Amino acid sequence: MQYNTFGESDGWRSGHPVVVPLLNGKERNRTPSRKLLNLLHSVKVMVCDRCAKEPYFDKLCKVCFVGQIERRIRKDIRANAPVQKDDTLIITDPLCEAVMKGIIPGLPVTITHDDHHVENIGKRVLLWTLDDEIHHFLSRFLAGEEFPDLGHGKDIKLFLSLREKELEAFAQAKGFLYTPKPKDRLRERIDQFEAKHPETKFALGKSIEDIRKAMRAAENLPANETTLS
Repeated sequence: MQYNTFGESDGWRSGHPVVVPLLNGKERNRTPSRKLLNLLHSVKVMVCDRCAKEPYFDKLCKVCFVGQIERRIRKDIRANAPVQKDDTLIITDPLCEAVMKGIIPGLPVTITHDDHHVENIGKRVLLWTLDDEIHHFLSRFLAGEEFPDLGHGKDIKLFLSLREKELEAFAQAKGFLYTPKPKDRLRERIDQFEAKHPETKFALGKSIEDIRKAMRAAENLPANETTLS
């Protein structure tokens, strides 16, 4: 009987990978069971949590990671910054353009790279992460300034649902170069909290979103309108 690396285990031999039997020379194309994945993790084999392939980022292989990120972006845009037929989108970043085209395939929109007179011609698609949103909010709040625009508003903050390190890994997987923004003291402190307490940034993002909704309700404005006076 022939074997191939990973799949349904026929047993474990110390120092050797878990293997799956080949039937008539063809690997059985089945999603690994949770029992198998737990076995692999118990013997400290680094594999994707979903398909048992080599992990790329956050316990997922490159294919599963990219798919997860794209679904998260698509869900956020469709729910909070929907693109309509005949909209004009101002996109100046190649990664944003590639991702946006994947979200709205076939939808008749106009994409321009000219960001002049933005208010008159359409929506800007921004390379903006959850880290940016948290920093944008906290820096002004701590300075005692008025609350900044939160959420998408008239713009589309394309990566608002992603932490910066996720965007960096996602861009690399898609063949694009992304350079993280310089770290000031506030960004460094937020990163330190995240390192000690994972999910800190998602929790902060959820709190900011709750504040945005509460302020919109108080001003009797639609939830997807975020410009504050």
